[in-house]
Amino acid sequence: MKSFVFGGISILMGTSVYAETIPVNANSDRYFIELYSYGYEEPSLMTKDSEIAFFSLGWQDYGMAGSDGFIGNARYFYGTTKYASTSTGTTSGDPTSGVQAELAYKWSMTDYDLFAGLGYRQLFDDWGGKQSSTGHWSYDRRSKYLYAPIGILNHIEGGGYFKGQLNYLIEGTQTSYLGYLSGYSDTTNTQNSGYGLELEYSPNEKYAVFMRYWDIEDSTVNNSMYEPNNTTTELGFKWLF
Repeated sequence: MKSFVFGGISILMGTSVYAETIPVNANSDRYFIELYSYGYEEPSLMTKDSEIAFFSLGWQDYGMAGSDGFIGNARYFYGTTKYASTSTGTTSGDPTSGVQAELAYKWSMTDYDLFAGLGYRQLFDDWGGKQSSTGHWSYDRRSKYLYAPIGILNHIEGGGYFKGQLNYLIEGTQTSYLGYLSGYSDTTNTQNSGYGLELEYSPNEKYAVFMRYWDIEDSTVNNSMYEPNNTTTELGFKWLF
C-alpha cells in the first residue's frame, strides 16, 4: 500500500507546474463533486476498501494569486466498503460517511503561496450488527482527527492550481461501539501520533485530480484495547463548478 501511495506522489510531483498570475476575475470560490477510491488498512490485520467509488460533495476557496488571506474547504463524503481479515472473515455493503473541513491563512511568496491552519475530519463506519463470513459480530466505529495543515499552493494560468499539503495530527480519537455485545463496552482510544499527505492538481477551472493519505500510529490502551497502526488512501477525480 505504501509503495503505491508514494509512487503516486512521485507521479504528481513530476507534473510540470509553473507559477503564473491568473486573471483578476478568476473564480477561486467553487463547489465540487468528487469520485474516488478509498482504502483503509491495519497492516497484517484487516482492510476496508471501497466497493465502488466514494462520493463527495463540497466547497473550496484557495484564494487568488499574489494575495494574502484566509483559504478553506469543506466536504461531506459517503460510500460503502468491504471488510476482509484472515482471522475474522469478511463483510460487504458497509456504509461509511463523514465530514472534513479546513481553514488556513495563505501568505503570498514569489513563486508559491505558503499556508498553515487547522483541520478536522470525522468518519463513521456504520458496520455494527453484522456477522462476518466466519460468524464474528461487527461493530460501529467513529474516527475523529484534529490536525494542522501546512503546505504550498501554486496558482497557474487558466484558473488552475497545484496544492501540496502535510497534515500534522494534533489528536485523534477512535470510538468502537462494542457495548451492544455481551461482555464488552463502548471504548474510545486516543491517537497521539500520525500524519497525512495531500497532493492536488487542477489544470483549469473545470476539474482536478488528487491523492490523500493518512498514516496513524498505535493508540493508547483503554479497556485492554487499542487501535493499531493504520493507513488510509484516497485517489480520485474532482469536478469544479
